[in-house]
Amino acid sequence: MRPIRKNAQSINGMLSDAVRRHGIGGQVEAAMVVKCANDELDSLVEQTQRKDLRAISYVRGELLVVCRHNAAAHLATSLRSSLVERIEVEVPRVTIRNIICRIDTHSLDSRSEIT
Repeated sequence: MRPIRKNAQSINGMLSDAVRRHGIGGQVEAAMVVKCANDELDSLVEQTQRKDLRAISYVRGELLVVCRHNAAAHLATSLRSSLVERIEVEVPRVTIRNIICRIDTHSLDSRSEIT
């Protein structure tokens, strides 16, 4: 039987140690940025238009938002500055240099809907 440690570590400390040890900090950060971007899009965009755009990746300071059509791309472009501000408040370690809006009608088909 192991003795009980009296100086217990916090779960945040254990998680950050595991992330650093396995070298997955960049992937975790990217996932946090994409999740935050989609959450912010939920609050910024009307529900009827929300199915037409989605953040899908964050690589080297660039966030990729796919759009179903030109109108959705125009909407995403107009939301760039407020989206960047909100993400950088929620995930302070990142700096978003650019948001790329790409029109791709097949990326947002019914099988890939956000649940």
